[in-house]
This record gives sequence, structure tokens and C-alpha cells, in this order.
Amino acid sequence: MTNKRTDYNQKEVAELAKILGDKEKELLDTKVSIAQRKTKDIHLPGKIRREIARVKSALRNKN
Repeated sequence: MTNKRTDYNQKEVAELAKILGDKEKELLDTKVSIAQRKTKDIHLPGKIRREIARVKSALRNKN
């Protein structure tokens, strides 16, 4: 877990913003695929939300 946190803290603001957009799109796609019963991993949205929170925290620390 600390490894992921340090990875995000070492990235630039523009790169973090791009990652944030990608993760939010991934979250939406995952929710849709679960609703359509294409994905069986119902815990995946929670994992993606945690990643989004890590990226947002790193962005907040940079500013």
C-alpha cells in the first residue's frame, strides 16, 4: 500500500490528472459491466474508488 502511495507522490500534476480521468472512466465502465452482468467481480468498483482517492490525495498534496 505504501508503494502505491509513493508512486503517486512522485508523479507530476498533469500525469496525475490524466490518471484520475482514466480511473473515473474505468469506474464507470466497470459499473456498467456489472449491471449488465458481464463482470462477476462486484468488489472491483470499491478498489477503483480507493485508487481514485489515492490519486486525489496526491494531487491535493502537490497543490
